[in-house]
Amino acid sequence: MRHDVHQVKTDGCLSSIDGRTLKAKRIEDLVPVDAGSPGRHALEYLHALEAKGYSRHTLRSRSAHLRYFLVWLHAAGHYNLRQISPEILTHYSLSVHRHGCRTGRPLSAHSRYDRIANVHRFMKWLNQRGVLTDDPTIGIDRPRCRRRLPKTILTAAEAEKVLAQPDVSSPLGLRDRAILETLYATGLRRQELIDLDLGSIDLARGTLSVRLGKGGKDRVVPFGARTTGWIRRYLKSSRPALLRGTR
Repeated sequence: MRHDVHQVKTDGCLSSIDGRTLKAKRIEDLVPVDAGSPGRHALEYLHALEAKGYSRHTLRSRSAHLRYFLVWLHAAGHYNLRQISPEILTHYSLSVHRHGCRTGRPLSAHSRYDRIANVHRFMKWLNQRGVLTDDPTIGIDRPRCRRRLPKTILTAAEAEKVLAQPDVSSPLGLRDRAILETLYATGLRRQELIDLDLGSIDLARGTLSVRLGKGGKDRVVPFGARTTGWIRRYLKSSRPALLRGTR
């Protein structure tokens, strides 16, 4: 099996890892997944999360963050999980802070936090399973990520300008208007809207059903007559044209 760990410098710096390569590959394509290896335990961890009903978005995110960690770990010569110490995790955190995204800019505080936090969750799971006798994350401070509210909030008039941006005379524009109206009326998350299908929308009642949303929970979200009207227009005019390939 070919492993692309040669893309990582010997000092364990993540800056030489091609992010697109990592996203396109599976864990088993990047590092060994023999019994007892970090790669095998990472796969078992992700399977355990899936069995608990974690959303696809969460699984994709944690898998991506673990791929970065596993490639770094393998390149640094740490092939045994029992070798992982607070010092090693600290070195990884420093590598994450030095690493930049494809644009050359440093990772955002939110991205750094998620990447390190998901490794710490993996370590705690290993400790709970008895794979690690001690939790190597104890005593390590994770980077802080302040979640601030937007500095500016759109007024009703400004929101109307945003909603009116799509050209509703075209199938794509009408689709985009229906999407914006739905997002504005319901407050759905982006991935939740992407996961919607026709069976999730009840136009007669003015509700939509979100399956396995935030926290893996289902919920029913109401919307008003205005949103109903735009969805009906989309279903009547835009969707048939798009399915025929007419844009």
